Amino acid sequence: ATIANEAIHRGGGQVIPATRRVVYSSFLMSTPRIMEPIYFAEILCPADCVTGIYTVMQKRRGHIDSEHQLPGTPMFLLKGTVPAIESFGLETDLRTHTSGQAFILTIFDHWEV
Repeated sequence: ATIANEAIHRGGGQVIPATRRVVYSSFLMSTPRIMEPIYFAEILCPADCVTGIYTVMQKRRGHIDSEHQLPGTPMFLLKGTVPAIESFGLETDLRTHTSGQAFILTIFDHWEV
């Protein structure tokens, strides 16, 4: 298939099939991968609840990256990541394991292969 030199002769009948072939061949030549959305999680809790939070996060393929005590308070601030699919019901699990003393905030962070 050849495309006409003059723009007046180029129409959808010439451009669309050529574009379709290019897109189709690019799909065949690509190496697809599944990407998983990852949430950033910030958890605020008292000191005696930290172990319960680690337990819940490990069950849900989450990781705690940092743990800091807030100055002048008995509260800890834990920061980590959790896959988005594992975040459904995460707040309920955290509240169950910590007797309602933990508060979580999740925000989309990045995509992971």
